[in-house]
Amino acid sequence: MQVATEREDRLPDDDGGYLIGTQFHGSGDIDNLVAQNKQINRSGG
Repeated sequence: MQVATEREDRLPDDDGGYLIGTQFHGSGDIDNLVAQNKQINRSGG
């Protein structure tokens, strides 16, 4: 489903990720997916 964030405003090195994580009871649906900077998304917080 994270491929669905591949839109014209997404940069080539962005990740698709959840805006609100599952640990905070975020939705697993497409309405919670956004393009995220790869370095920040993979840094582990």
